[in-house]
Formats: sequence, structure tokens, C-alpha cells
Amino acid sequence: MKYKYFIYLLLALFFSCTSSENDNYKELTAGLDMVDNNLTRGVGHIIIIPGAGCGGCIDAATSYVIDYIDDSLNVKVVFTGIGDLKLFKLSFEDNLLKNPEIFVDINNYLMSTKIASIYPRELTLRDSEIIKVIDFSPEPW
Repeated sequence: MKYKYFIYLLLALFFSCTSSENDNYKELTAGLDMVDNNLTRGVGHIIIIPGAGCGGCIDAATSYVIDYIDDSLNVKVVFTGIGDLKLFKLSFEDNLLKNPEIFVDINNYLMSTKIASIYPRELTLRDSEIIKVIDFSPEPW
């Protein structure tokens, strides 16, 4: 009988964790849709780069975008947590921000306390649905 309660407890914990992850994915999807309705369509990965947080991580992600972003990568990039839009634009070449694969979350929808991260994130999508989220932190895997 004790095992029965233990199994029920494990199942409840499992489903509560799964539900929380799905809720976060839904929140992220809603935030992305607020940035741009077509952001999740036809793309395999989205990189979200916050304006503040882990400085080294953000610099590395931003440098990668500057050096390698193009239409063939099946990647879109969203900059969020932008405090001063004019200062942000001065940090980049004009043609970079005109790239159709780069978006700026000027209203900071992706900085909601439920989904914000101090680390850049990679979202993996399948059929416009988020299936995996990876935070790029300096800590070892």
C-alpha cells in the first residue's frame, strides 16, 4: 500500500514538472508572437539575447550574430531587454538591424518575470512549437 502512494506522488511530481515546462514554452511563444506574429513560422531555431545579464555570454552571442547571421541558417535572433533603443542601434551597423532574421523586442515582452533569463537562449522549434530551450551560461555542462 505504501508503494502505491509513493507511485502516485512520483506521477504527480512528474506531471507538475511537465506542466510547468509547457507553461513556460507557451509564455515564450506568446512573447515571441507579441514581438512579431511570424517569428516562429518556418524557422528551426530562435536565439534570444538579453540586453543585460551575463556580460561575457551576451557579448559572445552578439559577436556570433554579427559574424554569422544570414538567411541560410534557419535561425532568427531577438534582442530583448533594451533600455535605450538609440544607444542599442549605435552598437550595430545599420545593415545588421535591417536583416530580416533579426528582431528587436522594443517593448521587452520577453523580459516577463516568468520567462526572462540573464543568459542568451536558444529555442529549438518544430512546426512553430518550442520543443527545447537551452540557456547559454558559463557554467560547465
